[in-house]
Order: sequence, then structure tokens, then C-alpha cells
Amino acid sequence: MIRGLKPYPAYKPSGVELLGQVPEHWEVRRLKRIARLNPSKSEVPLAMRDDPAAFLRMEHVGSDGRFDASEVRPVSDLWNGFTFFRRGDVIVAKITPCFENGKGACLQNLPTSVGFGPTEFHVIRPSAAVTSSYLYRVTTLSQFRQLGADEMTGAAGQQRVPAEFIANFLIPLPPLPEQTALVEYLDAETAKIDTAVFASRREIDLLREYRQRLIADVVTGKLDVREVAAQLPEEPADEEEPLGTEDTEATADEETDNNEETADEEEGR
Repeated sequence: MIRGLKPYPAYKPSGVELLGQVPEHWEVRRLKRIARLNPSKSEVPLAMRDDPAAFLRMEHVGSDGRFDASEVRPVSDLWNGFTFFRRGDVIVAKITPCFENGKGACLQNLPTSVGFGPTEFHVIRPSAAVTSSYLYRVTTLSQFRQLGADEMTGAAGQQRVPAEFIANFLIPLPPLPEQTALVEYLDAETAKIDTAVFASRREIDLLREYRQRLIADVVTGKLDVREVAAQLPEEPADEEEPLGTEDTEATADEETDNNEETADEEEGR
């Protein structure tokens, strides 16, 4: 239990072993019942073919939900051979190891109304029953990633998560106001964690830099450490065993073995 938070009053089985129980007033729905998977780009009117569209390469999408949409091209340049999505959609990498690593994003802040990316993305378009930000959080669940990895198909190194897995995945579905509240809480708390992680990494980097500079300055004679070194405590010398200890113990063991053998022989007579 996380400090400061309390459980819901009542729970019910989710029907998914890895999810366990969910609050009693939540629904559990298959994703295909509350979202469209990989919608067709035929919905884009011809008048938009010359409009700008963000192009998201796989390397432009992180495992933390962030994405770089600075690359923009005309829709007509991206019409063939790429995956289509709209602002507000959720994208999930389908190929290994990008899927396992958590690559995906909620495209609420996509700078253009439509965008395109490689065919290695699944696109999930939420219905009115679910917010895109909550739906994205569901796709980051370790249970979603673990079960999806188990369902992958294809040759080694080129395995992909099938669309059927995502379509049939059972997700916990709270009421809309609660979805919004949950996401706002997670955004605030994870931002604090990210800030702490960044500060810790920065401190580690500075310590490593100081260590390297110290070694270089001392080894190359930039610093005179003779006086300081003279004041360092001496390391205690290792205690040596008295000479003959091992030989004495070995002799005693041999005598014991000989006495036991003699006793066995006399007993046999």
C-alpha cells in the first residue's frame, strides 16, 4: 500500500489473472469495445492531401510517452507505405524489442491534425467512453506488455504483437471523471519521480567527473599530496599464523587417523 492512499471500499474480479481485482464500480471491457484499432486513412479528405503532417519515426518515440514531432511533411508525401494517425490517438510499437521496452505515446499534443509513422506502430483511437490519456496509461501496464510479448508472432528478432491481442485485451474502465483524476495524479507524481531521478543521475555524473579529474591531477603531478598522504592512517598488517601451526594440526590429524585404524584392527581380531 502506498502511503497517503487508501483502497476503494469494495472490489470484484477483473477476469484477467495478472490484473487481479478492480474496484466494484469499474467496468472491465475489451479494448475493441471502447476504441478503434488501426483506423483507415481513407477518412482523410482529398482536400487535406497537401496539408502538413507530423512524421514520427520509431526513434522519435520514447518509452516514457514523449515524442518528437518536429519532422513535418505534406500528407501526399506520406500517403503510401506509412501508418496513419490523428491527434488524440494512442500509438504502441508492435515489433520486438520496442514493444517490450514500452515505446508508445498519447498524441493529444500532436502539432498537426493528422500524422504518419512506420508500419511498426499499432494505432488505437479512443471512443467517447475512454480518454486517450487514460488509454495510453493502460498500454504502459506491465501486465499489458507481458501478455503482449507472450502473444508475439513471427521469426526471431522480427516478432510483432498481433492486432488481435490488443483488440481483445480486457482493460479496467473507471467512469470518465475518475479517469481524468487518475491521469492527473499520475502525471503529477511521476513528474516528481522523474525530477528526482534526473537530479540523482546528475549528481552521479558530477562525482564521476570529479573522480576522473582527481586521478588525472594527482597522477600527472598537478597536485602535491605528499603531506596529506603522510597523514593517512596505516592499514593494519595481516595477522600471520605462528610457524608450524598447520604442520602441528596436520600431524595431530594423522595421529588420530592412525589410532582409529589400530583400534579397528584390534577389534577385528
